[in-house]
Amino acid sequence: FTPDFGRTWYRANEMESAPPEFNAVLLSGPGQAWVVSRSLLLYTPDRGNTWTKATPMPGKFFYYGTSASIPGSYYQMQPPTYGVSIFRTADGGLSWTPLPSPLPRNDYSSICFANEQCGWVAGSHGMLVMTTDGGQSWRTNNLAPGLNTVQMQFIDPLNGWIRYSAANGGGILKTTDGGISRKGLGKVPTAARSFVDMQWLDTSTGFLIAETGHGKTQIWRTQDGGDKWQMMGEHNLALIALSFWSPDCGWVVGRRGHMVRYGPLPPAAGKQ
Repeated sequence: FTPDFGRTWYRANEMESAPPEFNAVLLSGPGQAWVVSRSLLLYTPDRGNTWTKATPMPGKFFYYGTSASIPGSYYQMQPPTYGVSIFRTADGGLSWTPLPSPLPRNDYSSICFANEQCGWVAGSHGMLVMTTDGGQSWRTNNLAPGLNTVQMQFIDPLNGWIRYSAANGGGILKTTDGGISRKGLGKVPTAARSFVDMQWLDTSTGFLIAETGHGKTQIWRTQDGGDKWQMMGEHNLALIALSFWSPDCGWVVGRRGHMVRYGPLPPAAGKQ
């Protein structure tokens, strides 16, 4: 981790044994994060200085599937076909509580919560359900048939984006009413084979990684809610994830330890 926008880097607390291959890092608050692998779930409250292994999940949980986090809560969905429950922890994984109502199906693959009341779960073939009462009930409001959701982000209970897979042509849907209605964004002017990751800072500013083939990727930005897109850069790297803290500054990372920084660093502490 880095405490100063990348000027210096520190290795997080060493694990006792060789770590598994983690497939997700979820930030849930200042200094708080979760790392998820197929067989291991870890939580840190202090920027990686200490790590706590989550207690085993209740019910049928043969591996960790898709998850989501917000400040104070982490949500773990049962893997497809293993059950219809979403479990929540508010104590760093020491205890787990299922949401009150089970999901309508057992084959969802994406989950997102904006707060403890509003959440969305999606999957293949256009499946989408939502809750506005903390999982007491779920409302089905499916997407177009055949769309396979691979990523969702909601910045508040109303405004969110749904990215669907390249097998469906790739693209992003936007909602301004909590998922009840959706519309497509403006076309990204690139011959991308697929979109790999997205991030939204607010209702205007968003970012995309576009895979263009042969190990090349492009970074795109919109500042008008997705109507128009501008390419920020093109790289001969297989970049797979991005994290921006302002419209001009952020990080993009890839396989084999590749890392690209965009924008100037903020002034160091004590310097103007």
